[in-house]
Amino acid sequence: MPAIPFLVFDPGTSHPFTNKQYCTGVLIDPTWVLTAQHCTNLNQQQGHPLLPREVTVTFTTLGGSKEVRKVRQIQRAPGYSQGTGIGDIALLKLSAPVTDISPMPLLASGQAGSFPAVHRFGYGVTSAGSQTPSKVLNYSVEGVWHKSSTSDLPVNMNANCEGLSWPPANALWTYGINQGAMAEGDSGGPVIDDIAPGSYAVAGITSSSLDLRNCTLKKYDPSTLGRQYLGLSNRVDQGSAEWGFISGLVPGAELLSPGGWTATRAALPAGADPSQGVSLYAMSCPSAGICTVAGSYGGIYSAPLLETLSGGSWSVTQPPLPPDAYPYNQSADLRSVSCPDSGTCVAIGSYEDANTDAGLIETGSGGTWAASRAPMPPGVTGDPYSTLDTVTCASSTACVALGTYDPFSSGFDGMIDTFNGQGWASVAAPLPADAAASDPNTSLGYASCPTATSCIAAGSYVDASGDTKGVFESYHNGSWASAVLPLPADAATSGLFVNVEGLACPAAGACVAAGNYATSDGQVHGFLSQLSGGSWSTVEAPLPADAATADPDANFGDFNGLGATSPVACSATTACVAVGSYFSNSNATRPLIEQLSGGTWASVPVAFPPGYAGGSGYLNSAVCTGAGDCLASGSVTANGNTTALADTLASGNWTAVPVMLPQDSASPPNAFAWATDCADPGFCAAAGGYYASDSTNQGLLVTSG
Repeated sequence: MPAIPFLVFDPGTSHPFTNKQYCTGVLIDPTWVLTAQHCTNLNQQQGHPLLPREVTVTFTTLGGSKEVRKVRQIQRAPGYSQGTGIGDIALLKLSAPVTDISPMPLLASGQAGSFPAVHRFGYGVTSAGSQTPSKVLNYSVEGVWHKSSTSDLPVNMNANCEGLSWPPANALWTYGINQGAMAEGDSGGPVIDDIAPGSYAVAGITSSSLDLRNCTLKKYDPSTLGRQYLGLSNRVDQGSAEWGFISGLVPGAELLSPGGWTATRAALPAGADPSQGVSLYAMSCPSAGICTVAGSYGGIYSAPLLETLSGGSWSVTQPPLPPDAYPYNQSADLRSVSCPDSGTCVAIGSYEDANTDAGLIETGSGGTWAASRAPMPPGVTGDPYSTLDTVTCASSTACVALGTYDPFSSGFDGMIDTFNGQGWASVAAPLPADAAASDPNTSLGYASCPTATSCIAAGSYVDASGDTKGVFESYHNGSWASAVLPLPADAATSGLFVNVEGLACPAAGACVAAGNYATSDGQVHGFLSQLSGGSWSTVEAPLPADAATADPDANFGDFNGLGATSPVACSATTACVAVGSYFSNSNATRPLIEQLSGGTWASVPVAFPPGYAGGSGYLNSAVCTGAGDCLASGSVTANGNTTALADTLASGNWTAVPVMLPQDSASPPNAFAWATDCADPGFCAAAGGYYASDSTNQGLLVTSG
C-alpha cells in the first residue's frame, strides 16, 4: 500500500524533553495526507499543536524507493475530544505533490457496517514492551462492531468501560480477529474496506485501542487480545461527521462505491407500526429503473404491501382488498407479482373473508391498483378455503396464477387461474391417473409461460399409495394436461417424496425444473429435469466435492416456502442455472450453483464477497437476461455476520457483488435477498430483509445500474 506513509513528528531542540512521535497516515489526494489529530500535538496533548515544519512524511514505493515530503499546513478537525477520541482527524498538506503514487479513495456509501471485517494498516510496534515503531507497514484483519456504545457490546468488560459512547456518524469500532491490537505508531493509519477484488476504500482513521478488561488504552502491547480489545476509529466516509471537514479542504478526494449497488429500507404506509416488520417475497422489473415488489407488513394481523421503483426512488402502496374482505383483524398478503410491461402488473396472494381465506388478485394499471377475489374451478360451491401462490404474465392480456383450494374440507386440490385480457377463469389442475382419489394434496408452486399460448406449471401430488410425486401441467390448444416427473434410478420406490422447487422455460417446448427427492436409502438428493422434444428427462444434481456423502440434503431455493421467486433461470435453451444449497462434510449448509452448458450440468464454485469466503448460506433466486448474463441472490454467514449474497455471471465467470446495507442495519444485520430480477444486463434489483438497529425486521430493497 504505497499510499500509506510513515509520519515522524520531531519537535527538535525547541522542546528538549520531548521524544519524537511516530504515526501513520494515508494519501487521499496528491497533496493531502489524512491522519489522527492527536499525532499533530506535542506529547499528543490537545492544546499543544506542533508546527508543520516539525513533520516529515515518508512514502515507500512498490519498487522500494523512499519519497520524503515536508508539510506546509496542518488542518485539525473541529470538535476533537482527547478524552474520548471523537473527531480525532487531521489533514497534512504536503510541500509538493506526490505524482507516482495513487491516492487512496474514501468510501462513498457511508456503509462500512455492510462488511464483516476491515483491514487496519499501521507502522506500529510488533513486539511486546517495545516503544519503537517497526517502520514496516503491517495490517490486521478486524471485525466491525457496528456499535457506538460500549454498553451494547456482547463481551465481558470492566464496569468503568460502560460509559464510553460515540455518535454513530463518528464511530467505526473494531475487534481483533486472532491478531494483535493497535499499538504505538499505528495512530492515524487507515481502516480500509476491501469492497471488491482489487478495490479498496478508506472507511476510517485509527485513534486508539481500548482494553475492555480494565478499560485502559493499549499503546505498547500488540499481543493477541481477541474480542477483549476495541479498536477506536473515526469514520471518514461520505456519510460521516468528518466528511464536511475533509471535502471542504480536499474537494478532489476520490470516492469509491462498491459496484454501483445501493440499498434502501423499504417504506411502510403512513401510520404503520415499524416494530411489526415487513416481508418482501417477489419482484418484477419490466424495464430498467422500473420495478414492483410484493409482500406484506404487520404482525399477527397483516396487510398487503407493494413497493414501486420509478424515477430513481421507491414508493409504497397498500393496495385495496375486495369488497367481501373481513373488516376486522384482517390477515392478507401478496406472494407473487408479474409485470409484463412498465404500465401493467398483476400481484396475487390471499385475504380473509368472513369465513376463511380466499385467493387475492391485485391488478395494477397506470399506477392504480384494483382488487378482486380469485375465481374457483367450475362446480365449486360455498366458500371453501383458497389461496394463490404464484403468477406469471406473458403479456398484459395473458396471465397464469397457481394456487390451492379445499372444496370439501378434506384436502387440497390445485387450481389454475388464467387471464385473457377480458377476465379471469379457473380450472382444477388435472392430475395423473395414479393420483389419490380423496386427498391428492396437490401443490403447484411454479409456472413459466414463454408465450401467451405456451405454459408449464410444476408442483407435487399424492398418489393412491401415499407417495408424493412431482407433476408437470402443460397448456396446449386451450387446455391443460398433466405428466409425472421422472426421477433418477436411485429414487425411493415406497415412502417417496418429491419437491419441485424451481422452473424456467426459455422457449416453447423447452424447460428446466429443479428440486429434491427421497432416495431408496432415505437420503435427500437434488434433481434437474429438462423438457426437450416433448418429453422430460431427469438427472441427479451434481454436487461440490465437499458435499456430505451421507444425505447431502440438496435444495433449490424456496426458503420462504412460496413459489414467489424461482431459483432456476435460463438465458437460452442450452444455457441455464439452478441455485440453492447443500449440506457439506463439515456439517455446514453452503450455497450451491448448478450450471447447464453443452447439454451437461455441473456444480460451479460460488463467489463470496470480501470477508465471507467459504461461508455458510444459500442462494434463493436466479434470473438471466441474455447468453451468459445471470444473477443469483440469497444470504451468506461468516464470522458471526450474515449479509445478502449476490453473484453475477458474465463472460463465463461468477463474481460476488458486495451488497451495501442501509445505514440503520444492526450488528449482525442478518440480511438476505429473497427475490431478484434484471430488466437487462445493466440493471438488476433484489428484495429481501435485514435486522435494523432499532431491533425490528425491515424490508431490504437493492438496485444496481
